[in-house]
Amino acid sequence: MKKIIFVGALLLILISTGVQAANLIQNGSFENYNVLAWSYSNVDWWQDPLVAKDGSWCIDVNKDTPGWIQQSFATDTNAKYRVDFWLAGNYMGPPEIKHLAVSAGDVSIQYTFDVTDKSQDNMGWTEKSFIFTASSSTTTLRFESMDYLSFGPAIDLVSVEAVPVPPTLMLLAPGLLGLIGIRRRFAK
Repeated sequence: MKKIIFVGALLLILISTGVQAANLIQNGSFENYNVLAWSYSNVDWWQDPLVAKDGSWCIDVNKDTPGWIQQSFATDTNAKYRVDFWLAGNYMGPPEIKHLAVSAGDVSIQYTFDVTDKSQDNMGWTEKSFIFTASSSTTTLRFESMDYLSFGPAIDLVSVEAVPVPPTLMLLAPGLLGLIGIRRRFAK
């Protein structure tokens, strides 16, 4: 019985301390232009005049026609993951409303960004996020511009992290161990 209580207490301590999830995306701030983790077509890597949210570089997802950029990464089938990224737009030309499609796993979302009154000093970066469920051992995160001009949506600081199991669900294990211990005690 003491062993069961000890294991339950140890599990509680481990659960309450939490574990920092690792970013599954390589070069999510686009600081290394030569990293092969991203595949892309018709995007611009900007350092100036577009000001990055993080570091020195960001991506305009339109070079001269709609472009796309994507990265594949390892996932666990049926596990949940959270995508975070920052969205702005290339303010130097039309359209004023930029359109971006983002997909990963079982989710596909369209975002818009208004560049009215935006400038180099005020890019208006906005954080976006969503949760998806992986359907295989590899998942591809894809950003695709929906605008047919040279000035598109801009992205920076992309990350994907596993969504931890809710603590209340993890507390079920020590509770079950306790019930087993009580049952054994009364069985004697």
